[in-house]
Amino acid sequence: MVGLTRNSGVEYGEFGISINAIAPGAIMTPMVEGSLRQMGGDDWEAVGKDFVSVNPMKRFGKPEEVGNLVAFLLSDAAKFINASVITIDGGQSYKY
Repeated sequence: MVGLTRNSGVEYGEFGISINAIAPGAIMTPMVEGSLRQMGGDDWEAVGKDFVSVNPMKRFGKPEEVGNLVAFLLSDAAKFINASVITIDGGQSYKY
């Protein structure tokens, strides 16, 4: 996906088309909550806290935080951002 985003951004940039990708980390969606409930039962929130304990921000991301990034990338403020992969994971991927 990274290669496709970068190559496509380079290929189509001259036509005024920006191509970017968003790489989210652990975002608290209904699917994630369902998985935590399967793993932890009534104690699913403790399982979730353990899961994000390695995250520098010690929490799950929120869907609206990803939505805010999408809105920014679609705005005129991001016109010159192209061929980029933007990570939104509270800094977790940079620990490895």
